Amino acid sequence: MTNEYWNDSNPIIVCIIGMAGVGKDYFLNKLLEYYPNLHKVISITSRPMRPGEEEGKEYFFKTKEEFEEMINNNELIEHREFRGWLYGTPISSIDLDKVNVTIGSPDGFFNIKKFFEQYQDIEKVIVVPLVLLAPEDIRKERYYSRVNGEKPLDDWGRRNAADIVDHNIIAEYINHRQGPSCYHENVKPVEKMEDIKWFGDWIGLLGQDIVNE
Repeated sequence: MTNEYWNDSNPIIVCIIGMAGVGKDYFLNKLLEYYPNLHKVISITSRPMRPGEEEGKEYFFKTKEEFEEMINNNELIEHREFRGWLYGTPISSIDLDKVNVTIGSPDGFFNIKKFFEQYQDIEKVIVVPLVLLAPEDIRKERYYSRVNGEKPLDDWGRRNAADIVDHNIIAEYINHRQGPSCYHENVKPVEKMEDIKWFGDWIGLLGQDIVNE
C-alpha cells in the first residue's frame, strides 16, 4: 500500500450492522445530523440507481466493467456480490482525519478489518462493529413500510433467516474477543441530541472527540 491513501494517522472505522428493518439508514442519517464531524464512507455498486437515490449520496454507481477495473487496480478495500450485483468499499472513501461510519454486513466488517491487518506499516486502524437491535415485529413493520408492501410475504422469511445467521456470526465474534464493539437497541426514533449522545461518549472511549472538533 502506498502513501497515496494512508499516512501516520490512525482512523476509526465504525461498521453499522443490523438485520433488515432495524433502521440502519435512518440511524446513520441521524448520526451525521448530530455529529457533522463524522465522515460517511460511500460504497460503490454495479446495481442500477433506484428512484430517489443520488450519485455519491447512497452509492457511487458503476458499470460492471468499471467495477471490475477498480478490482484489478487494487482500488477497493473489499468487494462482494449480493443478488447478482457487485458492492465494494473504495480505499479512497476513508478520510484519515475523521471518524468514518459505514453500513455493512458482518462479511463486510470482517473484510475491512482483514484488509488493514495485512499492512504492517499502518500502526493502528481501529475497525469496530456497532450492531443495531430491534424486535422482529418492529423490524418487519419497518421493512414492509420501506418497500411499500411490494415484496411477497415469504421474502421477509428468507431475508430474516439469512440475517439471523449473520447476526449470530457477529455476536459470536463480539462475545469471544477483547476490544471495542457496541450493541444498541434501535427501537425509539432519534429526536434530539440526548437520544444519541451515547455514540459520542463511546467514540470518546476509543480516543476520538467528535463533539468538540
